[in-house]
Amino acid sequence: MWQMNELREVAVQKILDCRDTGFDSITLLRLSTELRVTRIRDAAIQALRSKLQPPEQIQLGIELQVQSWLIAGCTALVQVGGFTGISMEDEKVLGRETTSKLFRIRDGYLKLLRKIDRRSAEAFVSRQIGEVFAEEIKNAVWME
Repeated sequence: MWQMNELREVAVQKILDCRDTGFDSITLLRLSTELRVTRIRDAAIQALRSKLQPPEQIQLGIELQVQSWLIAGCTALVQVGGFTGISMEDEKVLGRETTSKLFRIRDGYLKLLRKIDRRSAEAFVSRQIGEVFAEEIKNAVWME
């Protein structure tokens, strides 16, 4: 039995070495989540951290139980500046239900920005995301 742990460590290290050769980090994250291999999962999350756009953060955060991505993606889409907001392409990735939730939070955020300071409006966004996406956030906690 002791050899199985040693074999596992060698296999994990080989897989981690493969990601430097351009192996798809999303695929690696999916597999490591399904197989519950924490070291590979953590490495894939780290590799993808700055590469994903907010809609992908939300979608993958929900699908692959990465709570920080879910919250960061929601916050970024709600607080995006100018008139760009949430696009049709974003809706295709997120689906109507999630997009509708984000629109409601964004509407409240933009209304508050006209009345109060930015810091208070951003605190409102954090609270609303926590309330409106409570179930998704709860389900996005990965248990080893």
